[in-house]
Amino acid sequence: TLDHYNIELKHKFDSLSGYDCLIGAVSHQEYKNFDGKAFAQILNSYALVADIKNMWRGVVLPEGMSYWSV
Repeated sequence: TLDHYNIELKHKFDSLSGYDCLIGAVSHQEYKNFDGKAFAQILNSYALVADIKNMWRGVVLPEGMSYWSV
């Protein structure tokens, strides 16, 4: 992906923080397991969770975050 699109994929989530948006486009088990605590760690308090695969439907997000799905 880096060679073709100049995008670096992250393989570990424990050191990520400060993002304004998280796009869930592939429903790998690691992503499906995200809960409110995981979103709070990775995202800013006003962030958008864009759920293309509807894998986070029903997850209670921290206050201030927005949820969008197809």
